[in-house]
Amino acid sequence: MHAVMVPNAVEAKHMNGLSKHFSERQVIEVVAIIPLLGFLNRWNDTMATTLENSP
Repeated sequence: MHAVMVPNAVEAKHMNGLSKHFSERQVIEVVAIIPLLGFLNRWNDTMATTLENSP
């Protein structure tokens, strides 16, 4: 949740918490997907993208 805030509110304690449960590579993947999904949500809102009824 802190990663989607503007400005970014991620602190060392958040990253340390992730590292207790995930490898460094997994943490990078989790953290990398957050801004990507935020971008896609904003893109779809801006472009008024029509989404399918069921995936």
